[in-house]
Amino acid sequence: MNVVAFRFKEGQFLFGRRVIGGRSACRHCKRILAWYELIPLLSFVIQLGKCRACGSRISIQYPIVEFLAGSLVTLVAFYFFDFKRLTYVNYLLSGESFVLWIAVIIWSLIFLTLLLLSVIDYREYLIPDEILYFLAFLGIVWVSFLVASGMSDNFYGSFVGSYAAIFDIGFGIDSNTFFNHFLGALAGSLVIGAIFFLSRGKAIGFGDVILLGVLGFIFGWPDVALILVISFLIGAAAGLILIARREKGMKDFVPFAPFIALSSLVVFFYGADVLRWYFIVFNPFA
Repeated sequence: MNVVAFRFKEGQFLFGRRVIGGRSACRHCKRILAWYELIPLLSFVIQLGKCRACGSRISIQYPIVEFLAGSLVTLVAFYFFDFKRLTYVNYLLSGESFVLWIAVIIWSLIFLTLLLLSVIDYREYLIPDEILYFLAFLGIVWVSFLVASGMSDNFYGSFVGSYAAIFDIGFGIDSNTFFNHFLGALAGSLVIGAIFFLSRGKAIGFGDVILLGVLGFIFGWPDVALILVISFLIGAAAGLILIARREKGMKDFVPFAPFIALSSLVVFFYGADVLRWYFIVFNPFA
């Protein structure tokens, strides 16, 4: 992912030869790196964050992305498997766990793709079409898997659990998984699309519109609504911090995709907890 994120430039094919072809080399002295200089995290620590040949500092992006990628896959596995059962190897290799392993693979790919997307958007201020296509493909795989495996019944079809019933708008979203996820795609793209057209593309990019539509399909309704709210809150907080530190001005553009990706992560792991906290603190139905 670091190779793709560093080499990709606007107008290139994401998985073309110019992006993923060739050996890895130092970005300063251009020396080809040996295999033992490419071990995730470990090589960075052993080399003290410097190139062995020229002594130039290696970008901190390398260990950060490596750490996040490994952590995401591990945490997704812990999410789908009971903590106690993880101690029993026989269970992890049983037929009962096969369905959960497929879910782990799908969501690991989704979050790794969102991580790559976030890094590229942060560096280049754009979202490659290939990433959006791949996320859409993963969304189709996930929703189809939900229906075929029967997980949507025990899963409530939502990462906010029983709180999803509060947002039922009368279309029976709890009984039709495909409709629920299409509704999520529509809701996500319409809200961000309205901002895009009203601001004439100055407030947000069209890539973000498509991204919210794709994530809306992956997460479904009402999860995408929570993703939207958290995205704006995180984005506003980050913007204020950057302005306070004078790294950005009021009219400067800040990539929004990383905030969307982070919000998706929050909803996946803590969607129900966030809503539970909200209803306890604000008690809107009191």
